[in-house]
Amino acid sequence: MTDASTDGAVSQAIKNYFRAFGALKSCGREFWGVQLVNLLDGAAYFAMLTVSTLYLSETLGYSDANAANLWAACMTMYTLTGCIAGFVGDSIGIRRTLYLSIGLLIVSRLAISFTTAKPIVVPALFLIAIGTAIMTPILISATKRYTSKESQTAGFSMLYLLMNIGAFVGNATLDPLRGLPWGNRSIFMMGSAMSIGCWLAVMFAWRRRIDQADSRSRHAKNSGVGTDQSGKWEAPWTIASSVFRESAFWRFMLFLFLLVGVRLVFEHQSQIYPKYYQRTIADYVFGLSPQAEDGDLAQTQKQLDNHEISPRLRQAFGANDLMLSAEARAEISEAGSRWKIDDGKKTFYVRLDGDQLSVYSSDAPIGLLNSINPFIICFGVIISTPIVARFKLFNVLVVGITISAISMLFLVIHPGWFCSALGLSLSQGYAVIVVLQIMVFSIGEAIWSPRLYEYTAAIAPVGREASYMGLSYLPTILARSVEGPIAGQLLNRYCPPDIGARLDTVPYSQSPQFMCLILAVLAMGSPILVVVFRKVIQKEASRAV
Repeated sequence: MTDASTDGAVSQAIKNYFRAFGALKSCGREFWGVQLVNLLDGAAYFAMLTVSTLYLSETLGYSDANAANLWAACMTMYTLTGCIAGFVGDSIGIRRTLYLSIGLLIVSRLAISFTTAKPIVVPALFLIAIGTAIMTPILISATKRYTSKESQTAGFSMLYLLMNIGAFVGNATLDPLRGLPWGNRSIFMMGSAMSIGCWLAVMFAWRRRIDQADSRSRHAKNSGVGTDQSGKWEAPWTIASSVFRESAFWRFMLFLFLLVGVRLVFEHQSQIYPKYYQRTIADYVFGLSPQAEDGDLAQTQKQLDNHEISPRLRQAFGANDLMLSAEARAEISEAGSRWKIDDGKKTFYVRLDGDQLSVYSSDAPIGLLNSINPFIICFGVIISTPIVARFKLFNVLVVGITISAISMLFLVIHPGWFCSALGLSLSQGYAVIVVLQIMVFSIGEAIWSPRLYEYTAAIAPVGREASYMGLSYLPTILARSVEGPIAGQLLNRYCPPDIGARLDTVPYSQSPQFMCLILAVLAMGSPILVVVFRKVIQKEASRAV
């Protein structure tokens, strides 16, 4: 295909994608209210997700392991809440459920914005997890309920597009926000403002007649399994009972369990990658050794006296001379042979190995790196939607998760190859493999992730969309409960805070690349197992799926 024809095909795909949105003109303002909530909360949630473990370690002082365990507990609560949130949403209605969710988010984000007291902050983090878990299945259920058969595909495309625009905005503003005097807490301040905006969107979008008609009509649309054909209110436990009796639901669960390996990559983006970025995309600053020649020692001392870290080193170690005293060295040793100095804008890591003192810095643009994914998704969904629409949903899902899993192999490569080939520093080499992994993963995600929402909605009976979406969290309960301990152990062993000072000498079996090899094996298991169990998953399924 020539360049001209390729450009024409892409241009036509973009035109077709946005032309399809014309079907949304018939959607009421409730639909657009849902999408505004989706956009605003997406910006708040994804920024918080990126900074979560950094906030726990840098602001609250938790170790890697404890920060990972605490955040894993929050995400497990998120998952457990999500499992029952769909039943509540199908039972009490969309508007009331959104008010419940947003109210919890406003209270919890405001609490974290104004204090660092752990007895307040830790419960508030769990409330954020609960509030977000309640909201997620409702956004998907509302998108289906407030679109017609003709506009439903466009509605889900809009949902996913705005979610990723929100993620891009949240991550793109993360680095500047962290540079403010409040540091990581600025992210929660921004989130509070977004939650208040969500409350106003729900308040002004919903019309009373729609809200009253919603509970009467949503069950009457379906005369199938588990619905009250008289249109009467159904209790959450009644809805749950009917869903659990459906064989299609359990095949759906098997499918989602098999996807856990590749979905764990999303968990790594908050648990492992931010610290991985900080510690590998780092520059060696200087080293001090008492065994140096007098001339070299004087030269090093002069260089250090003029360096920006000099006053902070003296303050941290109580030393007037940067050729540190025995007391200062003992203080570093008590801290585990490493020390971190962070002023909210730049992080320095100090490592003591015997008599050798090494200092390296990291100002990795974590937010900028994480904004690459939603940026690519926004365009990837536009281009891929008209193409993948020609194929069965299940086949598209398999292709997409395979591409996403393969992306992990870039982080397995030692960046030294790129350094020698392109004339880069080691930190720049790490930046290259990180960007390549994010790009390839995002291409795969653009193919499979929005289709998973559509797949869930397609197999769920009418009036059970939120229940199916909520129960889709079940397979990730185990994954999220073990992600924290795994993340903490992997970071401590293969990517500790002082790894930047020895990245060029550490053996592969003890390097960050080996850690990523372990993660890659877990991710690659998903597409392999899905193909192996394909006949079981698709038994009696619709041919369109």
